[in-house]
Amino acid sequence: MTLVSPGYTHSELTEHGGDPQIQSAARAASEELGMPAAAVADAIASAIAQPDTVDINEIIMRSTAQA
Repeated sequence: MTLVSPGYTHSELTEHGGDPQIQSAARAASEELGMPAAAVADAIASAIAQPDTVDINEIIMRSTAQA
């Protein structure tokens, strides 16, 4: 099992549900600090692609703007 902990990520999740002010703040943070969702997908794909003799326990990633 691999635990994936991404930082702010550009996604449609900031467009749905919750208080409109919080939703707006989350959208602004995602636009300013977020990384492409494809970057997270690529990291997950890389972990899955490892041979059975390799175990990636944890992926912690964030955009350089958030770092």
